[in-house]
Amino acid sequence: SFSPSTMLTDSREGAAFPHVTVGDNVRLQRTLLGEELKFLSDDSSKLKLIYGYSMGGLQAYEWSMRYPNDVKRIAVVCGASHCSEINEVFL
Repeated sequence: SFSPSTMLTDSREGAAFPHVTVGDNVRLQRTLLGEELKFLSDDSSKLKLIYGYSMGGLQAYEWSMRYPNDVKRIAVVCGASHCSEINEVFL
């Protein structure tokens, strides 16, 4: 398979694979909701809940830290606040 975790070992693309972070994804989601869909235009449109499993959990943490005024609560299942050495086994 081909993913960011194999970008330095995969001969097809190598280091050309773009470096994308969880924060990048959350900023894009916020742009879509706020600027494109006009969903976050006032206080009444605050997100009631962000639910995330695994990588989605990382995004929920990121939402709560980056945009605390846009999120009322988060629910994270199987999401770590950071990756440790043991996580490398699964990546």
